[in-house]
Amino acid sequence: MIEKDRICPVTGLPIIQKPEWENVQFGKEYKITFSLIGNNILLLQISGYASLEDVKKALAFSENIAIEMIPINENYILIEGLAKSTNISREARKYFINHLTHRKRILGLIFYNTSSLLKFNINLGKKLNLLKFNVEISENYTEALIYATKVLTYKEIDNKKSSWGESLLDPANLEKKKSNIAAKNKQNQIYVEDLLIHLNSINWKNNDKKEHLDNNHPFSAVFNAIDLIKWEFEDLLEDHKKANKKIKLQLD
Repeated sequence: MIEKDRICPVTGLPIIQKPEWENVQFGKEYKITFSLIGNNILLLQISGYASLEDVKKALAFSENIAIEMIPINENYILIEGLAKSTNISREARKYFINHLTHRKRILGLIFYNTSSLLKFNINLGKKLNLLKFNVEISENYTEALIYATKVLTYKEIDNKKSSWGESLLDPANLEKKKSNIAAKNKQNQIYVEDLLIHLNSINWKNNDKKEHLDNNHPFSAVFNAIDLIKWEFEDLLEDHKKANKKIKLQLD
């Protein structure tokens, strides 16, 4: 929550929020309020459902703010508050990821107040290395700002080799992951059977999430990839249902 005196209650940094940045409508349901916290934190408070065209316009708007307000030689952090966000289309999500990958000045992206489903898919994307930039999930505004200011104190961040959660908050996690090696060869058949059981347990007719195996399992990435495919399939079906419903209403 941002205080009315335009001072961030967490960091004490000044907040710039121009009238033309408030509740900017990018589509029928999609709108965003933009704020610049300090010199290098761009906050987006998002509400509604976003289509591909909505996201394209919103990203262009946020990039223009960064060009106008943040010195060209400085990096910044993007924070998105999603408490009032409902969803984003599959095409919009892919465009969003690709676009941010090419915005070189962004040190990273922090989401807060995310849904359980979005949190699951962000973590999955990180594990599968689908996100080519630093991404972090915070529980709330306070945690997001604390994290952002901590990152900004570091002069150099390796965007390819590590994630913030590993390198800044708990460096021991890197060593722990490195120590988790594959089981002995005689156990490979057991792992194959685990994979077959997982495949057989998937119900493609509903969106029930299966309980995931230990992340240390040698086929953990495979299980995650299968879950991602199922999620994309469900998303595609949902878009198809909405399109059919719209056509039916037009014909009636």
